[in-house]
Amino acid sequence: MSELTSFFTEKAKINFGEDESRKNQSLAQFREWICKHPFIKRCNPTDAHLLAHLRCCKYSMSNAFEQFEKCLLFIKTHEDWFKLSAEDYERALQLYESGFIKILKKRDSEGRRNAVFTSSLGDPNKFNGDDVMNLQCILFPILINEEETQICGMNYINSCKNTTVSHLSLLSMKKTFDALTNLKVFPLSVKNIFIIGVPQFATQALNMLKYVLTDKMRKRFHVFNEVSDLSDENVKAALSDDCGSKEVENIRELVKKHSEMLSSFLDFELDMDKASESKNVKSFENVGSFRKLEID
Repeated sequence: MSELTSFFTEKAKINFGEDESRKNQSLAQFREWICKHPFIKRCNPTDAHLLAHLRCCKYSMSNAFEQFEKCLLFIKTHEDWFKLSAEDYERALQLYESGFIKILKKRDSEGRRNAVFTSSLGDPNKFNGDDVMNLQCILFPILINEEETQICGMNYINSCKNTTVSHLSLLSMKKTFDALTNLKVFPLSVKNIFIIGVPQFATQALNMLKYVLTDKMRKRFHVFNEVSDLSDENVKAALSDDCGSKEVENIRELVKKHSEMLSSFLDFELDMDKASESKNVKSFENVGSFRKLEID
């Protein structure tokens, strides 16, 4: 793990009461719990992965254990989302490089990561809804692995400028809601969702999205007419037509940097006969139903 700056260590102390002693003791306790788990046969996550769950659950060990178990079960029951063929993996990376999704290098003043979606930059003649889902399943583990993002969270910004009906074909509604309703199993704290310039034909889809959000998340959900209404200059720059590559993370460099975590994230084995007795398995039986989404 990379060494955190004083800005982030202070944030971790304020947000979670975290210090080196508490962190090390909690990691040791977490690994002991994994070793004694009734249906986790093999699992060796990185410290950063475990810290993601600890920080997301504000060091509540019982909540972190439950979330970690749910995360493993979700990945196991949706392996086709995460274990991609070389061809599908490459298509997902190319979708990122088209500008459809940008992970900005600069964070906001609170240290949050900014993920910018520009719907109109996804070519519906080249890409499809599976490519979008595959890309998100590549990015999720990477963002989870970033200690700074664990501590400060993320902003999602979706620009609908120049979006047409054909661009909506990139969004599989079923998979989108499957992902949204189960996002809480991942230790990724979403602090704000910004939607900019929603076209009239997409209003219904936006209302459906709001429906699956809890009251807490609705307060973090913001709709603007224009980019100029945003206060974050980094986000404004990323949404401008002349946004340069220097402002955006290189997806291939990110994958290389987080290769150890990406490998361990999917390298585990569960006893699914024993796991079938867990209440957490049943929580995924209704994937796709309109359950409320809650993210801390």
